[in-house]
Amino acid sequence: MGHNFRFCPYCGGELKENYKFCPYCGKPLESSESIEKPISESAVVKEHIQQISDRPKEEFSLSYIPRGKPEPKKVKRKVKVTGVDKDLRFNGSKGTKFGKLTLNEALALFERLPREYPYFSEDANPIVFELNDGALRIGLRTDGQYQITSVLPIRGTVIGFTLLEHASFEEALGAIERFYKEKDFCKNAYYAKERYLEKQEVREGKYLLKMPGIFVRYDGDVKIPSVLYLTAKGLEFYGHEGIYYSMEIPENLPYFAREGIRRIKFNKKRTEMEVTYVDDSGKKGKFTYVFLIPEEGDRYYQVLSSHFPGKVKIGGWF
Repeated sequence: MGHNFRFCPYCGGELKENYKFCPYCGKPLESSESIEKPISESAVVKEHIQQISDRPKEEFSLSYIPRGKPEPKKVKRKVKVTGVDKDLRFNGSKGTKFGKLTLNEALALFERLPREYPYFSEDANPIVFELNDGALRIGLRTDGQYQITSVLPIRGTVIGFTLLEHASFEEALGAIERFYKEKDFCKNAYYAKERYLEKQEVREGKYLLKMPGIFVRYDGDVKIPSVLYLTAKGLEFYGHEGIYYSMEIPENLPYFAREGIRRIKFNKKRTEMEVTYVDDSGKKGKFTYVFLIPEEGDRYYQVLSSHFPGKVKIGGWF
């Protein structure tokens, strides 16, 4: 029989269709036994953190990244390789530009690159295979594995992140192929990696909710790519200076205490929110926070509503 769940009762994932099985955790959503009444959204939100914590830990891989719309078959990408000469021999140089290449040409070039360093020093540039001015970068590590990173514009800012820290040669080839064949591959990878990290870090007890976004001071003069965490103490804010590759939660974050939060107002599309607070000195302030993953806005609203009852509202534009 069918169900009336908007969120999976096992993992809290949003259900946009009447699935028989949850597309996130695979649990059955239909039962041969009669369901008297669906689980309420508030109950799902309250149990969401515990449900995430019960899942086994897995390493992030390309399989976590949803497939994007196909690119034209004859698309070409700019290719640059640092650390090698024109004959692809390691020399620690600033690199060689190879112009715009097709997928097959790029794969053939990557396969010819050295897979280990004959020598290495701190002064030498490592071997890095770079597509479209750093949109995708595959660097050879000294242990023979690869670090795959990306830099992409998103919501008026630039975000840098690590797809895979210890990738195999085959995974590197797979990333190149998907970058060529799929639109928004790096954007989809960023979304998938952030969601993965949140699940792992919640399991480790670092925080309750993670919201990547752009901090906007009320006068509009300061806009900072950042992360806002919901913790037991309140809302803890960390601002990144420029591009960041490590998304691990830092220590000793500044925070807005729970008792100091006066109002959290979401816009109607739930793509950003305005937070009004009172600091430890009794001074009132507010800031706007634009979500870097706007598709998660509804979940942010549900979780914050459960932790700040009566203080989370939905309104028009600020």
